[in-house]
Amino acid sequence: MSPAALLRCPAKLNLGLEVVGVMPDGYHEIRTLFQTIDLADDLAIELHDSELLLETDGSDVPSGHDNLVVRAASLLRETTGVEQGARIRLSKLVPVGAGLGGGSSDAAVTLMALDRLWETGLGLRGLSSLAVQLGADVPYFLHGGLCLGLGRGEKLFPVQSDLSKTVFVLVCPRQILSTSQIYSDWDARLTSSAKDSRLRRFFASALAGQVEWGHLHNDLEGPAAQRAEGVLAARSALCESGAHAVLMSGSGPAVFGVFLEPQQAKDAERNLSAAGHRTYLCRAISRAEYVEFIGFQD
Repeated sequence: MSPAALLRCPAKLNLGLEVVGVMPDGYHEIRTLFQTIDLADDLAIELHDSELLLETDGSDVPSGHDNLVVRAASLLRETTGVEQGARIRLSKLVPVGAGLGGGSSDAAVTLMALDRLWETGLGLRGLSSLAVQLGADVPYFLHGGLCLGLGRGEKLFPVQSDLSKTVFVLVCPRQILSTSQIYSDWDARLTSSAKDSRLRRFFASALAGQVEWGHLHNDLEGPAAQRAEGVLAARSALCESGAHAVLMSGSGPAVFGVFLEPQQAKDAERNLSAAGHRTYLCRAISRAEYVEFIGFQD
């Protein structure tokens, strides 16, 4: 097809995640720091007279209404009354069900792209109210960069700290984990109180310009490791490769290592890949470069 837009949908890492408790609506309340990285899916969108059509490149990726891309486009059309359609091709590069937010990113970029192509005029504020209906992580991908996420992760506070020189090596076990299952496995005894939050200490160090990576912690790592033995194997491999800090992202099972020297990260990624791990070498995407990285011109 001849696309009207060629876009990238970046993944995210959770630089720490604390489960605060369970809210009255049954959802878990969390504290987390989101950071976009340059591992991304590709999205090609072509305007169509009326139909919404999605083509994907993998049998494990749904192409119907179960796909967040279709749900995002449908929701935008229903909300605005637009009758125009779109033909969309999604090329998956971000591992599915790994805790990297690939589906949420696809949905957010679809909303932003079709808001422009269909000229619905909702803008960021209007799209935010739709994004939260699609998933707790979707609103974040309207912003990108480094953000503090509260509530279910949908209450966002941009952090003015630049981690763009940070390099990450991801190790992604091939088991797919269900976010809802991992949260249901979560033990309330792991609740992080406000006064002893390690994430708050990391947050403060980042704002001060002297990032203390040792403060990072993910409360969901224990439950995830019980369901996917690859989590502990990935952690051990990254620690042995010399990572400055190692942490699972989101509900897993992807695990990332923080490297302060690019060459050390390259060597680690190469060695881990040669040892049979599924690996990715990534860098942080700042908010200043986020829109351009996706492929929008403004």
